[in-house]
Amino acid sequence: MALSLRRLWKPVPCAWRRAPHELRGFSTADEDKYLELKQLKDIKTEAFYDLQGQKRRYFYYVDLQGRLFLEDTRPKNIATSLKSAKFLRFFFSQVRPNGISQCKSKEEKQFLEYPFRSPCGKEMNFIKCADRPFVFDDLRKSEQEDKWMLVFGGGELSMPFQPETLRISLSTGRLYHDVQTKHVASGTSEGIALVRSQLAVELGKHIDVHDFPDDVDAGQDVSALVIGEFKWDNRRYAIHAIE
Repeated sequence: MALSLRRLWKPVPCAWRRAPHELRGFSTADEDKYLELKQLKDIKTEAFYDLQGQKRRYFYYVDLQGRLFLEDTRPKNIATSLKSAKFLRFFFSQVRPNGISQCKSKEEKQFLEYPFRSPCGKEMNFIKCADRPFVFDDLRKSEQEDKWMLVFGGGELSMPFQPETLRISLSTGRLYHDVQTKHVASGTSEGIALVRSQLAVELGKHIDVHDFPDDVDAGQDVSALVIGEFKWDNRRYAIHAIE
């Protein structure tokens, strides 16, 4: 049995008042709409999807809420997102970077515009995302293990909450946390997941954010910047920056 953070905490609409403006307006409904309109320009012709479907290649999109869609779905909302628990569990557990070394043929190189892929037997699923392919959408406490777990992959996957890996983007103000799967290692550029806006606001109740730097010198290691502090279970964790 697990307790959900959503059930334990009431919404905290003003949780980010102590934070700079950059953090208070991140991942809003307006931003979702803007990114959806931008993504519409990436949609290809029906003939393209029909041809690739015959070759068992499929194309997907992950939005800022962590919802999964077929790339050509219009409009993209909760009603049109993919919801099969079995499919979501397998799909997200197989996600990995898409690079030249993963291409099995010259033809597949044309799909390098998709930064991630998720193989399924003879099928290949190519993925674009509004930000990251993994989005943590809830924090639950497992009573059996007495441990807080972050939930992702359409609610089908989870991993331990590690406050020391929290990071805030200097450019968007979004909150991130490391992620570990069978095919993505924590601590790598791919092993960083977005924290969904609603959950970030709840966690924001425990965050004190320092003043953002006005500028960052070229060549400066952004990850070395400490831009906040997270208070959790009577401990304090430094929050580092991410671009």
